[in-house]
Amino acid sequence: MNTSRLGERLHQLAFCLLALPAIARACWRLARLDRFPSPDRSPPNTANASHEGHAGSIDSSVGARRRLDELADALRRVRPPLRPRSLRNPLWLAACVGRLEPVLPPYRYGACLKSSLLLLDLWSRCGLEPVLHLGMRRADGEPRFHAWLEVDGGPSTPRRGHTVLWSG
Repeated sequence: MNTSRLGERLHQLAFCLLALPAIARACWRLARLDRFPSPDRSPPNTANASHEGHAGSIDSSVGARRRLDELADALRRVRPPLRPRSLRNPLWLAACVGRLEPVLPPYRYGACLKSSLLLLDLWSRCGLEPVLHLGMRRADGEPRFHAWLEVDGGPSTPRRGHTVLWSG
C-alpha cells in the first residue's frame, strides 16, 4: 500500500472516530422517535376492555410505533447542524455508517432501512434534503425489498435496480 493510500485510510479512520458521537446520537434519536408514537395520535381506547384474560384486555398502545412517514419527517427536522464543520461530508458519513451498521442500535431494522434512517438524520444535519425511498425487485421469483436515500444533485445510497414503492 502506497503512502498516499495509507494516509487517506488514516484520514477516513480519524473521520469515523470524530463522527462516532454524532452517529451514536442519531441512533439514540431513531430509537427514541420510533419507540414513542407521535403526540397527535391518540392511543387506542382500552377502558371498555375485559380483564378476564381476553386479548382485548392487553393495552395495545404499549408496543405502538410511529408510521414510517412520520418517523422520516421527524428525523428530517433534526437540528442543530453537525459540529465540527469537518463532519459535514455525506459520503464519508455513509461509509462510516455502512461499516458500523451491524453493531449500531436499534436492532429491529434491516440493514438498508436502518442505514437509510440514520443517514436521513445525519445528512439533514449536513444541510441536505434527503428523500427516503422504499422499493422492490424480483429475484428468482421472490420479492426483495430495499431502502435508500437520494439527494437532488447530491449523494445517494445504492438503489440496486429496485422499483420505487414509496418515497417520503
